[in-house]
Amino acid sequence: MIAKVQRGRGAGRLLRYLFGPGQANEHTDPHVVASYAGGPESSAFLEPPTRPNGRRDVSELGERLTDLDLLTGSRKQAKPVWHVSVRAAPEDRRLTGDEWSQIATDMVTRAGLVDELGTGCRWVAVRHADDHIHIAAFLVGLDGRAVAARGDYYRVGEACRAAEARYGLRTTAPRNRTGDRQPTRAEAEKAARAGSAIPARVTLRRSVEAAATSAAGEGEFFAALRKAGVEVRLRYSSVDPKTVTGYAVALPGDLTAEGKPVWYGGGRLAQHLTLPQLRARWAETPGAPDPGGPEPAAIRQLGVAFPGRAQRRALAAAAKAATDATDSPPDPAAAGALALAAAHDLTAAAAFTMTTPT
Repeated sequence: MIAKVQRGRGAGRLLRYLFGPGQANEHTDPHVVASYAGGPESSAFLEPPTRPNGRRDVSELGERLTDLDLLTGSRKQAKPVWHVSVRAAPEDRRLTGDEWSQIATDMVTRAGLVDELGTGCRWVAVRHADDHIHIAAFLVGLDGRAVAARGDYYRVGEACRAAEARYGLRTTAPRNRTGDRQPTRAEAEKAARAGSAIPARVTLRRSVEAAATSAAGEGEFFAALRKAGVEVRLRYSSVDPKTVTGYAVALPGDLTAEGKPVWYGGGRLAQHLTLPQLRARWAETPGAPDPGGPEPAAIRQLGVAFPGRAQRRALAAAAKAATDATDSPPDPAAAGALALAAAHDLTAAAAFTMTTPT
């Protein structure tokens, strides 16, 4: 489950979008599943009526969300509208309205918008598709003071992890800035127009992960990318023009409106794919032992034997991550990043095995 937090100025525009047809008529049966008043039944009075032209009239709902600001005359905020879109994974089961209601309530509570008594700012959760909801809130409390949603990005992520555990959904990486960057709507639509189900960002990320896993250093890494047909552009230091400080990749044929390649830096694919992170992994992860030589004990303990350097490096990285976790490192976020990188190594190694002759 993933969630995206945004802030805005006007509640009316957001509500018209949520109860409208969507950008590509993707909204079906928009309805309220939860709000500051409670669950679906308690929130039924907030449902916008339908006009003669078929459009929903969200004016009254907008007034209910924002009237605390008007009644108390509180100081205006630059962006008082809090908006979160929450989406389940494609392979997850269809959640019920009550389940989405519980997820939304837990999310606004964790984010500090309301307390356990239900007091706080006014909010509403709208479902207009089977796999996702939107939460709209106006950040003014019952006392007229601004509600500070501090740390909401991470707290919303915690709510997603809790929902995954509670309802048996696919798990995703914690929000420690090490996860994969998701394709934008524009990237997905561009891929669809080109007849591909996989956006360029995803294809490039997989290629970069496979190359990083099979390489012992950046020279082999860049060579593997070029051999796979990926365009590579290096970034050099402004102090020392001979020193490489970063890289970007592009897919042949993926062009801008001006006909130029669409470049993705490693950090735009995933935080663990930046050049400094890759260099750290190559330095930390044991190299490829000779095929006939003894394997490290940590690898033997995993009970799996993959042929090829990519697979051995992946197993070594996983073993190191497990050892670090056992030793209780002082920096949990760093340990999580290493574990996530090791998981990516294993996945890439498996893909590398299926596509590369040994």
